[in-house]
Amino acid sequence: MPSFTTIIDERFPALNQYDYRRLFINGFFAYGARWADILARGWLVFELSGNSATAVGWVAFASFLPAIVVGPIAGVLADHIDRRKVLIYGTLGGVIFTLLQVVVIVTDIVQVWHVILLGFLSGAAQSTTISARQSLIANVVKKEQLMNAVALTALARHGSRIFGPLIGTVLLATVGVAPVFVLSTALLLIGLVELIRMDYRMDPEAKNKLSMGISAGAVISNVKNELLSGVRYIRKDSRILTIVWIVAAHCGLTMSIDALLPTRVTDLNGEEDLFGIALISIGIGSVIGTIIISQLSSDSQRAWTFRIMAIGSGIGPVILGGAGTPMMFIVGALIAGFAQSAFMAMTSTFVQEIVSDEFRGRVLSLYIMLAGGTMAFLNLGFGRVTDLFDVRVVFIFPAILWLIIIGIAGFKSAEFKSLILNGRFVNSDTESIV
Repeated sequence: MPSFTTIIDERFPALNQYDYRRLFINGFFAYGARWADILARGWLVFELSGNSATAVGWVAFASFLPAIVVGPIAGVLADHIDRRKVLIYGTLGGVIFTLLQVVVIVTDIVQVWHVILLGFLSGAAQSTTISARQSLIANVVKKEQLMNAVALTALARHGSRIFGPLIGTVLLATVGVAPVFVLSTALLLIGLVELIRMDYRMDPEAKNKLSMGISAGAVISNVKNELLSGVRYIRKDSRILTIVWIVAAHCGLTMSIDALLPTRVTDLNGEEDLFGIALISIGIGSVIGTIIISQLSSDSQRAWTFRIMAIGSGIGPVILGGAGTPMMFIVGALIAGFAQSAFMAMTSTFVQEIVSDEFRGRVLSLYIMLAGGTMAFLNLGFGRVTDLFDVRVVFIFPAILWLIIIGIAGFKSAEFKSLILNGRFVNSDTESIV
């Protein structure tokens, strides 16, 4: 019988790379802090506002908005300076803003606008790290290990979605909300230590080629032109353009549920424990989904898995909205986490496989910007609609619209059809790049 170490080596080869292990651990703790924040901020504002879904929507909006404002700038920086340094400074910013959240709670001056503002600032720090972390993956693993590494990074994110809310729920239900933010700070500090331990530094020759001696300040001042070059790169490649718009639709219609969960929980006569369990269940489903993705070894496996995850992404929210019991609600959360995380991991891999490293940071930041941006605005909109209409409809209708969109795309989009039938892009451009 093979040993545990042998199984890890065979099934998760990316973990054999020292720097990738550090990146993986950093992601696990950083995302754990993020999910603990989402749990604590959502419930804190829900109570401060007198059970207003609109207020929770504003917090979700503020947290995701930096993906539009800050994320693209971070992507430009990731293409011109040491990506590891971008990641370090972003993590440090997260530590500072989370500590400020603890201060306003402990001093008993906390108001809804404090939570929204600090949610935005913490989201800005998080957005700074995302494109840098994603861009670093291809720099610290072998090309043949890329899907395994991308899936493992998603596994770290979604595994932390169990870990962070699990401990956070216990703290929230027993000693209050402030300790949850203390937990978040501690997790970020652990992740920061792992970044410091990395051996990776940008290759001097590559650094000179990218930066040409330009400072970070100069890069930021020229961010508009840099981003426009990234947009032009995406527009010229119909494969990346297809992934970008389909991910925007996916995130907006199936994943913008943060503002809806507290109201749906109370609709089922639940309290903060059911809210926490729902987040944990999404995390459990996400872990299972990303483990499956990490083990795909052939194009045919990738194709049928991609089809299942695309459909499952819509089925999960339908069950969440239609559930008549807490148990069925949890089942819906498991399915949503399972399918949505795997779908996102696969689309991220498709992008990573074909994008030039010179544009990797900008392309990934724009990819993340559209994903986070749609989630920001639709969380806000869905929160408002939920205060006016039945929350169940707000879960179900967008999910059905998503299923209609992918059905149409399967017939009308040659690029999307290529992915669902072949598990990869098969046009001539792809053959020359992949």
